[in-house]
Amino acid sequence: MNLKSFLQKKYLILLGIVALVFLLISLLTNPLSDPPKVIQSSPLPGSSTVRHADSILVRFDQAIDTSLLTITSVPEEVWNISPGFLEEITLTPKQYFRVDTDYVLNLSYEDEPLYSLNFKTIPQQSDPRYAQEVVQDLAKNYPLASKIPFENTLFRIVYLSPLTIEITNKNPNLTSQEIIDEVRSWVSQNGGNAADHKYVVAD
Repeated sequence: MNLKSFLQKKYLILLGIVALVFLLISLLTNPLSDPPKVIQSSPLPGSSTVRHADSILVRFDQAIDTSLLTITSVPEEVWNISPGFLEEITLTPKQYFRVDTDYVLNLSYEDEPLYSLNFKTIPQQSDPRYAQEVVQDLAKNYPLASKIPFENTLFRIVYLSPLTIEITNKNPNLTSQEIIDEVRSWVSQNGGNAADHKYVVAD
């Protein structure tokens, strides 16, 4: 073996050793781990006693990164997940559960299926979700409903339709635009967003 071949062989061996060292360091700092597993949930699978305002508790065999967790359900809901790296998380629907309804909740971690939970909500005479949706709709479309109708020396206002205010001009010296500006100012002063509203001056 000549010197050049000997040095090339030594170089390759040294390169292999360096690569092995980097691999060991990587494994020590980022050890391979099994994917998380669900070891307990509340409610239990098949439960039929879930109430409209309940939350879902899920416990894992290890701490998880909730940003890697995906929640879907049938019927579809928007889910809030408790933040942080936790072995136990709380899942809360943005709205109340539908009453007397079968649900299937699916959890995925890093886009891999993880757990499926089926349960049923209890029947009841009233529908809290409907009442909640009415309140949300009122807040969205009629944000100043607690203060309108309103009347002063310049104008009288009522809601004509969602986010649309009808103005009765009580001052003949003010133009339509001037009275609209007055109402816009009133809306802002009373906690509303003037730009979100439309304004119609009554004949």
